[in-house]
Formats: sequence, structure tokens, C-alpha cells
Amino acid sequence: MTRGRTRRDALTAILGALLCAGLLSGCTEGLSGLLESEDEPPATLEAEWSIEGHLANPDRTGTHHWATHQVFSSGVSRYRTTSPGALLLVDARTGRTHPKRVPGGWPCQLPNLISDGGATPVLLTPRQSDATGKIGCSVITVWDATSGKKMWSNDDLDLTGLAPDPAPGTGGGPQDVTGTSAAPTLGADDRAIVLVGHQGRSVCFATSDGKPLAEDDPACTALHDRLTGADLPELTDPDGKPARSPSDPEADSQEIGRTDEVLLVRLLNERSSEGPFVRAHDLETGETLWQDDDLTPDRHEGDAWSRDETYFVAPSGIVRVSYEHPADEESAHLTPMVLTAVDPRTGKDLRPIARVEGAWFNHQFGDMTVALTEQDLLFKSTISGFELPTW
Repeated sequence: MTRGRTRRDALTAILGALLCAGLLSGCTEGLSGLLESEDEPPATLEAEWSIEGHLANPDRTGTHHWATHQVFSSGVSRYRTTSPGALLLVDARTGRTHPKRVPGGWPCQLPNLISDGGATPVLLTPRQSDATGKIGCSVITVWDATSGKKMWSNDDLDLTGLAPDPAPGTGGGPQDVTGTSAAPTLGADDRAIVLVGHQGRSVCFATSDGKPLAEDDPACTALHDRLTGADLPELTDPDGKPARSPSDPEADSQEIGRTDEVLLVRLLNERSSEGPFVRAHDLETGETLWQDDDLTPDRHEGDAWSRDETYFVAPSGIVRVSYEHPADEESAHLTPMVLTAVDPRTGKDLRPIARVEGAWFNHQFGDMTVALTEQDLLFKSTISGFELPTW
């Protein structure tokens, strides 16, 4: 079913107050406080930290951290060239950054999931080719995104059938960083690090020290199932027909997040003529609880980041992101971002909880909202973190 938006009107509030006063002693005071809280405008958030945004856009994420591989380009048209920069690790709680150089410049594979504690595994090419002269993605290095320190590395892996082949003559390249059906799925939680191939084979290590773990180790199985979607029920669309899991390589969707009861998914091109939409599934049954297919598309395509309406999952529940687009195009960079709490099981609006002036939402990390700010020009953009209030 399509999500509806509810609004309490003044008449209902007045009648409720009168009824309360007539039937229940002492409840008028409580209702008055409720009405006052509803009339109070949402808090305008101020940035807790800011970093230079160019080439620092959150790419691979965890609960509190993100990683992105910085790629620099120069020239135009056929003379345009690219060169690798550092792998950037960021702690979203503090805005602290840690740039890391990787052998050969290009990582073979970045993680689909970073652990809560910040463990960030990356698949790399060795510094030199082996005796056969073939360079393969046979090194895994794990960094701590909180401290920036290397946790451990293993350069003696048997990743046959798991690792992508490097770009010819490069020892790796931008086309190797996921995006291909041959690329494995790599992820970490605080217990295990798992590399999963599309043929079913997986390799698992202990997060703390890199000790090899059996595929059937409970910690490995749990993370494997999370990365592959095996922990999800069979999903169905609003009509009760089967829907692809967001972890399915053929699915044109992505998981936004989960509450204890609800899976939130963003579908990208299933209705390409109408734009993206968001759907909520019951985590126990897989059925569609609600769907918002009336998201306002970004009117400023081509800018630094998209400002499409969307949703995210926070510690207190699900939040809808919308924008108060100005009529004056020259004031587009001042667009206020409005955050509204919604009922996880119905999608109906509960109340606005916060707003941020001149910001574009990018990602939610725990209780820290990360957005692009000061975005007049792409190359002068800034990424800022805003602490989200609870509700």
C-alpha cells in the first residue's frame, strides 16, 4: 500500500482537551504539554564537525565509519586520465580522517560492510608479481577506521574463484573496485571478516587477529548470511508477488537499514519512468508494510550530490528526509533539509524532529547525520556531521 501522511488539526486537539477535562481529572495538564510540544518547531542542528568534502563522499559504510577510495582525474575528453589517491577512512562520530596508501594505488575490493568497531578489510594486489609474472588480488589488509592503525595483513591467501582479476598491465584499476559480477562480497563485523564468492565459496578470519576460521563457524555463518541476504525472509511486493532481496546481484535495489522489525529498501529503477521509491518489509514475514513512491526528485541534478527525498534508519526509528526547495534557483545552496520521524510499520508521519539549513543528506551513522554543506561548488564542498536528537 502507498504511504499516507497524517496531520492533527486544531479542532481535534480542542475536542480532545474538552473530553479529557470532562472525563479524566488531571489529564488536561498532560494534554496541554503534548500540544505545546507539537507546536514547538523542530530543532535546527549545528555541525558537530566538518571535513573537506571533495573526494571524501561516504562510499563503503558501517554503523559508525566510512571508507572511500580517492581517484583524481585531469584533462578532458579522450585526453582525460585518472590516478589513484589514498584510501580514506573516516570516523563519523568525530569527523577524524585517516588517509592510507595502498600497494599499486588501486584496491581490488573495498568492504560492503565495515564493523561497528571500525575494522575495514581491503583486498589488495601484492607489491610484486609472483614467479609466473601474474599479479593477483591475494592480499587482505585490515585497518582500524577509528585509530587509523593497521590491525593485520595476510599475503598468503588462496582466493581462487573469489578475487577479481586485475586490470591488464595495471596491477589493479578503478574497474576492479566492485561494480562487476566477478567481484566477491567482502565485509566485517566485530567477530569475523568474510570474503564470499558468487560460486558459494567463502573465506573467513577472526576480526581481532586474522586467525583463519572455518566456514561453518557461527560468527562466519552469521556474517555470511547478512552479506548474502540469507538471513532475510522471502520478500514480497505490495501485490504479494516475490521481490528480489537487495543483496541479490541482479536486484536493482539497496538496503537502507533495519530496525528490530522492519527492513527498509530503496528501489532504484524498478519504475524508471517515475524515479526511485522506498519500501518497508516486515523482517519476520517479508511482506511489504508500506511503500513511498511519491518521493520528490532532485531539481538540481548535476550538482555535487543528489537531493532526492529519501529515508534512513536511526537508533530511535525511521526518518524521512525532505527539502524546502526555494523558488529562486540562485538560492538552491540554502535548501533546508527537514527530518521527520515516521511510524516504522505504517510509514505515517509522527512529527518533524530536526532541520538543517543548506544541507544535502548523504548517510546516517548511528545518531550522526552526515550531509554535504557549503555546496556552492563541487570542489569547495564540505561534509558535516550533525547529532540527531532522539524521540
